[in-house]
Parts: sequence; C-alpha cells; structure tokens
Amino acid sequence: MTALIVATHSTFCLGIKEGGEFVSGEHKNAFFIQLDNNGVETFQKNLMELIETVHKTYDSILFLTDLKNATPYNQISGILFSGAYPNDRLLSGVNLAMYIEAALSSEILDDIDELAESAVFAGRASIAKLEN
Repeated sequence: MTALIVATHSTFCLGIKEGGEFVSGEHKNAFFIQLDNNGVETFQKNLMELIETVHKTYDSILFLTDLKNATPYNQISGILFSGAYPNDRLLSGVNLAMYIEAALSSEILDDIDELAESAVFAGRASIAKLEN
C-alpha cells in the first residue's frame, strides 16, 4: 500500500488534513509535515525521520506539496533524485480534491503512477471559473 505525505509551508497541510477528514474521514496512511519558522534544516531532519518511519510500513510514498520549486518540493525532489526511494513519487499544487482523491484511491490502487495520475486529474478538475 502507498502512504501519503503532505508537505507544505506553514499550517496549510493541517488545513488539508482537517478538510480531508471532514469530507472523507481519517486516513491511516496519510501523514503531514510543515515547513515552519524552525527553518529548513529542522524541516529536512523531520522529513527524513518521517520518510524512514513511513517506509517501515509502506512500500511507496506519494508526496503532495503546495508549490513546485519551493522548499518542501525541493527537499523531497533532492531525496528522490538520490535514488534512495525509487518507488516514491512527488506532486505539487495540492488542493483538497487532489488530497481526497489520493487518500481514497490509495486504498484500492496498487500502482503508484496510476495513483499519482488520478490525484493530478482530480486536482485539476476541481479548478473552475463560474461563467454567469
């Protein structure tokens, strides 16, 4: 089974967690980490500890970050580019729809690439402009 790690600036990930639980319940395979005022070094240390802990139970991790090429994304991409976790994937632009889709689909999809595509599709599909 695939785990989810939502990594964002400040408390945005906690809002995703709270909103996701309100809509679809708690997901035991979902973990949340924030870059806060403690700085990048603390974030990186906590991130590595979380990844190592999660990989003791799960075969792969789908990371959901808020902004492409910002610190959480860059820290995770560096880890993935090292080759240490070839079964993990990284997405940016997380919104509530993307998270809920990933959380629910991770319970039934074994293929992490299929899971990632499903999450991206849901995230994009939820963005709309009302034409009146």
